[in-house]
Amino acid sequence: LLFLSKGEGFGLPLVEAAHYGTPIVCSDLPVFHEIAGDHATYVEITDPDRLAQEIAAWRDRFAAGTVPGSAGMTRLTWKESADSLIDILVKNAWYWVK
Repeated sequence: LLFLSKGEGFGLPLVEAAHYGTPIVCSDLPVFHEIAGDHATYVEITDPDRLAQEIAAWRDRFAAGTVPGSAGMTRLTWKESADSLIDILVKNAWYWVK
């Protein structure tokens, strides 16, 4: 999966890629680190020349079998995901109260 986004709220394609064990190359965003951890390759997307070099280097590592696999990513059930979201909303409820 090549997922070069400038901003994301969650990044569901990373979860979908992990489900199938697809290697992940994605933008170096905090949310992607939170989701994929050590199971993805992170690239800087602001410099096209550097990005091209990083993708070429990744291709070589992939051919050598040294890229991180996504199959080991933590997977949450829908209930675990919903419970986590509810916890965040409850902990931050004071923010919305005026």
